[in-house]
Amino acid sequence: MPREQYAKAGVMEYWLIDARSQSHSMEIQHLTEGAYPSASRTDAASPSWALSRYIALIQANSGAPEGEHRIRFDPGTTHMQASPEIALGKKMPVRYLEFRTSKLKQVIVRGDNVFTVEVDPPTSK
Repeated sequence: MPREQYAKAGVMEYWLIDARSQSHSMEIQHLTEGAYPSASRTDAASPSWALSRYIALIQANSGAPEGEHRIRFDPGTTHMQASPEIALGKKMPVRYLEFRTSKLKQVIVRGDNVFTVEVDPPTSK
């Protein structure tokens, strides 16, 4: 179905993914004024308004390099959220929004890495 028909039907996002080679790319176009304006194609995470998350393509052996990594949380702010601070503050303290204030770290080793990151609950006002 051509993208114009998706736009006419009110589909919020149009995803273009090219994973035919090692240099894969993904573009998520957001419905704006009845059309999908072109976004930059990237191999980095792209914001999805529909899922309220950032989406990325992952290939085998493309994970983080070995060593210690700092951790921060990005709430994936959408057009429905006032700010990243408000969005994150609903789930946990806003200090986890930045590397310098989260103080969370994890060591990545060769092979599979599965770990749980524990954070404080949101501060009540």
